[in-house]
Amino acid sequence: MGILGRLLDSLYITEDTCTNCGKTFEPSGQGFVCDECIGEIKPYHPLEYEEKPFIAGYRIFSLYEGVMKEVIKAIKFRRALPLVEVLAGRIRGHINEYLQEIEPQIITFVPVHFWRRWGRGFDQNEELLKSLKIPFLRVLERRKYARPLARYGKSERQKVVEDAFRVKEHFLDLVEGKRILVLDDLMTTGSTAQSVARTLLEVGADSVYFYFLAKEL
Repeated sequence: MGILGRLLDSLYITEDTCTNCGKTFEPSGQGFVCDECIGEIKPYHPLEYEEKPFIAGYRIFSLYEGVMKEVIKAIKFRRALPLVEVLAGRIRGHINEYLQEIEPQIITFVPVHFWRRWGRGFDQNEELLKSLKIPFLRVLERRKYARPLARYGKSERQKVVEDAFRVKEHFLDLVEGKRILVLDDLMTTGSTAQSVARTLLEVGADSVYFYFLAKEL
């Protein structure tokens, strides 16, 4: 067992039981999901893509189910930051292909609200871009604080994310005329992405693309 694994044990952060398959294992870099299940994280094909208002195009890595769902949940709700690096390793080739395809001039992410970041200790989307070693800018700010969107119905989500974002003032000139890629962890109805895209287009962005880790069923 690695040093980090022993530290996790000593702090009672994990039970050395895979949250996906339920098997016990000896954690090395993280103690939430076993290596066998991590190996199952792969791009899902085929995925159906529907046109979304304000969004020039998007790419989805996988479905929000099985081990992918457990990993995302552990990162967001159990503060399993070491899993971000693991996830970055699984999606690196897939997202790099999309970057080569659309050649964005600015890369950014959908931010969590300040209070959620403060409570969690990090922003999972920002940490993922750091782990991927992809240059990015913190262009957006989330103005509205709300419960996790999964707790809202479709029509409620649209109201919650309406005018929920703004472009930080010192980036207003920079985004004008630019092709922008935005990373987000989860697509449900697309309401959040559409709100973000509209916000960027309203201040002069040329086009907005998205990359999602997973699509909710």
